[in-house]
Amino acid sequence: MIHYVNKLSMLTRANTRQIIFLIALVASMNVVKAMEPEALQQRMDVLEVSADAGDREAQRELGYIYIENRELENNYEHAVKWLTMAAEQGSPRAQLTLALCHRKGRGTERDEDTAIMYYKVVLSNPEATTEHLTMANEALASMQKNEKQMFYSGVVTWVAQVGELLAAIF
Repeated sequence: MIHYVNKLSMLTRANTRQIIFLIALVASMNVVKAMEPEALQQRMDVLEVSADAGDREAQRELGYIYIENRELENNYEHAVKWLTMAAEQGSPRAQLTLALCHRKGRGTERDEDTAIMYYKVVLSNPEATTEHLTMANEALASMQKNEKQMFYSGVVTWVAQVGELLAAIF
């Protein structure tokens, strides 16, 4: 959730729709976190029946519940399970969240190639809103920037090692 609050504070040049989208997302997460344990369990039981029947919004919501409620057992693993089902049915929000899980290694092995694949799926998803597209593009740009920084860092390290080797030889 802190990520979304930080993102919101960085959107000074963003349009109002993006800001509203992020506020709604943060608010929906807080509603789930604030539920009493019994009410949360009842909500999850109802959602699980719908999710098992193939309801992608129920699958996506269960994924978010598992991410946001740290006290739930195997929370990220269950989140990835439900988000994968929703993403396979075309939910752009689930695809974005699943990309982040793969990128950060939460509930699954860290796999930037899979994260990139999900971000690209969002970009080609006809249901994706401007906000979804912006978030996917920003994530891909960030990953490419990090990749370039790692490459240049590797080159600098290699040049330093070559320099040390040459200094030892001469």
